[in-house]
Amino acid sequence: MNATPDMKLAADLYYLAASEDYVGYSNPNKIFTDDTDLGVELDGKVTYQIDNNLVYYVEGGILFAGDFYKGLTSGSDVADPWGVRQGLILSF
Repeated sequence: MNATPDMKLAADLYYLAASEDYVGYSNPNKIFTDDTDLGVELDGKVTYQIDNNLVYYVEGGILFAGDFYKGLTSGSDVADPWGVRQGLILSF
């Protein structure tokens, strides 16, 4: 969406699921088939048009990790990974 003529906002929401069984590295005989829920990912981006050919952006995302990853951590909950970055885009 356009918040102002020079600023744009965007957001994406994804549900992620595993398509196949996972074989654990610590115990190759055990297949974790209990849950295929990888989690929900939320991404956002804000762009600001500084000049005709110069754009500043900030974007970030977080994965709300699902129960699929409990097989990697012996059944405990996984911390939700996230990231943020910023930059300038110069086009000519």
